[in-house]
Amino acid sequence: MAILYSAYTVYFHGRFGQTIGKRVMGIRVVRLTGENIGWPNAWRRSSVDIGFSILGIVSTFAALLMITDPEYYGVGLVQRAENVQLHEPEWLSWSKVASQIWIWSEVVVMLFNTKRRALHDFIAGTIVVADAKMDNGRPTTAQP
Repeated sequence: MAILYSAYTVYFHGRFGQTIGKRVMGIRVVRLTGENIGWPNAWRRSSVDIGFSILGIVSTFAALLMITDPEYYGVGLVQRAENVQLHEPEWLSWSKVASQIWIWSEVVVMLFNTKRRALHDFIAGTIVVADAKMDNGRPTTAQP
């Protein structure tokens, strides 16, 4: 799921400048110059989230290698998830704390700057703006 979400975010921002949710809300991501975000900036904008996703995937695979078959197959879904979590390596436990710090830092930075740019916007040199193709919340139609 982490890989699919990252691919979705990077693809839609790189190709269209907006995800489906941003399109519905009438906003888009552009460079500070107003130009399209492009692929390099889409990757930069998602780079920290992708890094945390990779750490999570590594942690889960490491746990799955350590867990016994009865601990995995012999229990229900909730207990299985708890067993996998118990087997996650200690050396990656800091990543969950770092991920939470990152998320809350994004919120704080966004709330305390005038253009409402989050940390990932500063990394990529982007800003979220109202979509010029929208008029009063509705897509504009071409005039004949």
